[in-house]
Amino acid sequence: MQSLARGITSAPQRCDPIRQEKDREPRCVRRPGLDLRTRLLTAVAALAAVGDSEVPLGNHIRYALNVGCTREEIVETVMQVSVYAGFPRAVKGLAVVEKVLAERGGERGSR
Repeated sequence: MQSLARGITSAPQRCDPIRQEKDREPRCVRRPGLDLRTRLLTAVAALAAVGDSEVPLGNHIRYALNVGCTREEIVETVMQVSVYAGFPRAVKGLAVVEKVLAERGGERGSR
């Protein structure tokens, strides 16, 4: 429990965008424990739950597709939002998924 508390209190230092080096990704993205695909699906879920973040959500859907997440994984991730954040936010998120997939020609298949 104490190690968890230390990890939480030190997290702001590791994720502070001001302390970033010259690279573009925050240090918290490189933390061990989750692979990049999982991190991006988590970000997609969080942004869909917020409900008013169409541009960042679309960007993270694109990033997720670029690292190998499938159309089905992204749709199911956003569908899970309906359970926790409500159906209207999930529908809004699915509209963004549909828009991004249409831009990319459907992105059919599972990898």
